[in-house]
Amino acid sequence: MAFNSLCAYASVNHLHWHLYYLNWKMLLEYIDLEEYAGPVQILEKYPAKGFCIKYSNVQNMDDFINWAFLIINYLQNTEIAHNVYITRGKLSIVEEYKDVRIYIWARKSTTGVKNIDAFNPAAPELFGHLSMKCNAYSIKFLFINSIKRHPYLGGGAFTEAYSDMGDVAMNVLKAPTHVETCDDACIDS
Repeated sequence: MAFNSLCAYASVNHLHWHLYYLNWKMLLEYIDLEEYAGPVQILEKYPAKGFCIKYSNVQNMDDFINWAFLIINYLQNTEIAHNVYITRGKLSIVEEYKDVRIYIWARKSTTGVKNIDAFNPAAPELFGHLSMKCNAYSIKFLFINSIKRHPYLGGGAFTEAYSDMGDVAMNVLKAPTHVETCDDACIDS
């Protein structure tokens, strides 16, 4: 499942999810992650740095959803464009799919008409799914160099979110009296 927020190369001007199935192993299904705060980990050894929550790192589905909500809610409230990708996961490269991962990328906002001749990475591209006709070496080279040099990825937006989210997550871990959850935010008064 893939989601592009407004100003993060969303393809249309309304909120929606992309649902599709890939019959291939993808690196982000099993890549090693760096510890960050609580169950939130960082996608560090990858051209597009981002946050990751693995279901295997939490106690139950509510915790899994609430940790993802904590990051996404922060990004929305601070008007930081973002992309989300939810995928099956493995605990290691050799195991069967027994996990779920949520990746969240903070990025610089982009506005205006999208240049269809340019590389416009949204959630599927950040996940590593590129649709193009050329050999595998060319795709790898294009992906790594395009993501690293893309003006809307990495740098400021991720660095700001990384710094702030660490504080937010640590506050949640230290004072579990009441944390706004997605249930709190979605209650219709």
